[in-house]
Amino acid sequence: MSGNYRMAKLKKQTHKLAEHIRALMLPYHGRVWIALSGGLDSTVLCHAVANALPCDRIKAVYINHHLQADADNWSAHCATFCAQLGISFQSIDLDTKPQKGESIEAWARQSRYAVFAELLDTHDVLLTAHHQNDQAETLLLQLMRGAGPKGLSSMPVSKAFGKGQHLRPLLSVSRDDLELYAKTHGLPWVNDPSNESVDYDRNFIRHEILPALEKRWPQAVRALGQSAERCADQQALIDQWAQETLPEYTHEQPHCLNIAKLLRLSFQERAALIRFWCAALKLRTPGERVLNILERDLMLAREDANPVVAYEGGEFRRYRQGLYWLDKPAGNRKQSLQGKDSKLFKKHCQKQGIPPWERDSLISDMRDSS
Repeated sequence: MSGNYRMAKLKKQTHKLAEHIRALMLPYHGRVWIALSGGLDSTVLCHAVANALPCDRIKAVYINHHLQADADNWSAHCATFCAQLGISFQSIDLDTKPQKGESIEAWARQSRYAVFAELLDTHDVLLTAHHQNDQAETLLLQLMRGAGPKGLSSMPVSKAFGKGQHLRPLLSVSRDDLELYAKTHGLPWVNDPSNESVDYDRNFIRHEILPALEKRWPQAVRALGQSAERCADQQALIDQWAQETLPEYTHEQPHCLNIAKLLRLSFQERAALIRFWCAALKLRTPGERVLNILERDLMLAREDANPVVAYEGGEFRRYRQGLYWLDKPAGNRKQSLQGKDSKLFKKHCQKQGIPPWERDSLISDMRDSS
């Protein structure tokens, strides 16, 4: 590729990126927070946003995990870079550490997003520098985990986040184009040595798998991104159906589904509805193993049984024809009433359809009022 052609392509891409960012930001009028690590991707994002939006709206944030010896130097680098762009900068130190056995990558990601969720106010936007190659890597990771359309949808361009919105303006831009942009504009960036270690699954895909795919299929990264978009389209249709259908299957309360009605659906429809219900309850989407357990141990259990399935710090329970979600385990401790009171109380609860795990609090209330 000739120098003139590359320069023309860069100018066109720079203009297109600036217009893309402006268009994405039209509905939002609050502050613009940029997750800045000092690496290539976030450096280009920061520069592009600073050239597309008023600088007084922009605030770049460096999250210092203290995982690398140079972390403080990277923070200072980011501060200098932002000063040159004329945008505000903040460095935030994390005061937590990953638990024993916890994935460092997962801990770092969750910790970063927890910080940003606290920073954002209504109408604010968080921008992250995920790009086309990141999308392809995520899709391949999800394939290796046996994910369905939701997981294979990978990363959306826009989603609700905290009190505001999370946008990824670079998802349609390849890493090669980001590097061309940075070099042509003379942008400085830092390299995190941990990104080279193929001990991490994502790095293994980045350094070993994707280059091999691109050698055989040069448009592999773009094609994988398009596949993620198609999966997102399919998931949107599934979610729309589930949202419209869910009210017909709630059993008196939002945290309870009607088992008899669920069992009239196909397994695929049942799975889609339960997954959407879990998402509405702010739970992690259950995989096929959990869905099978719910079906076998709860929905197909005897009607007079009281089975329990622990999940996400809470538990699923069955009572009569209801599949319940409890955000805290109900426990096995039981308060009791004496003599004829116990039998009368039990009959009253059964008549009213009050689940066994909710009866202890009623006993406490009766005692407190006596």
